[in-house]
Formats: sequence, C-alpha cells, structure tokens
Amino acid sequence: MVFVLKIWQKILCALLVTVLAVGVIWKIYPEEKECCICNSFRYHAPCLIDLETGELLELDLYFPHPTKVAELADPQPEMATFSFVKLGNVSGTKLTDSKTIEIDVPLFEKATNVALCKSCREQLCGTVFDRYVLADLYEADNKTIISIKDSLSLLLRCYEITVCKDGDILKLVIQGTI
Repeated sequence: MVFVLKIWQKILCALLVTVLAVGVIWKIYPEEKECCICNSFRYHAPCLIDLETGELLELDLYFPHPTKVAELADPQPEMATFSFVKLGNVSGTKLTDSKTIEIDVPLFEKATNVALCKSCREQLCGTVFDRYVLADLYEADNKTIISIKDSLSLLLRCYEITVCKDGDILKLVIQGTI
C-alpha cells in the first residue's frame, strides 16, 4: 500500500515537526531571565527585593547626596518623618528621627518564578527560594544577596540589620548607626 500525501498535508506535517522541535529545544535550553540584581542601579542602603516580581525597594534612612550617586548628604538634615513601607506582601514603617525601619516579612511565602540570572540564583544556594531577600547593591562588581532568616544580625556600612521570628512572620529591623 502506497501512502501518498497531498501538498497541504506535507506542509502541515513539516510545520508540526518544526513546532515540536522548537518546543523541545526551548525546554532543554530555557531562556535566561532578566536579573533584577545585575540590572539594578547602585544604592547606599540595603534593598528589599521581591524575587517573584523583581521589584526592588531601597530601605534608606538618610538623605542622599545632592550630586553623587549612592552617597549620603553631609551634613544630614535634621528632619523627622514617618512613612509606611510596602513591597508585595511585605509592609512596615520607617521613622527617620529614630533612624529605624521595621518590616514584617511573611515566613512561608516562596518564589515560584525567580527573577534572577543563574549566577545570582547560585548565590542563594537553594532550589526553593524565599520570596523576599535583602541585597547590598553598593559596589557594582560585588553585589550581594542576603537571605532573610531568623537570628540574622549584620552591619552593612551604617545600617545594622537584625531579624527575629515572631509566629508566622520575620521581623526585619534596620537601624541607622550614624
């Protein structure tokens, strides 16, 4: 029995094979994501990053220098302000007179579609990523990702960062040291 295809059937088969081949190649070699860390600007203060969306929030407590990027004004103006801090499902308050930012980070929220490149994902050393991380983006060639974990305590330039667990949330406190 001879199986003869009409021209439109041959074109349809060729198109179907091509689509399947592209799908297989796409699955084997996934497209590299646009990285919210590598593509970020320089910041003096630590930054809170939502890994799901790639959104970034600078957690600044000091007034910036009027002409220099990512530097602080000298002298610092004496102004007391209160503001709310919000990024995704994270919220908190910022008080400039006491130089304090307090943020509640949900403990069990995970990122399913991480907005990081491969080398930045390797910095976090894990296959399951918490949705929110801190980042030090001051040095352009030495950007650092910091996991928000219970009992975290570190000094980053003039910012003291501490984290403690309170039920289903992590209390992130950033205290200015100037």
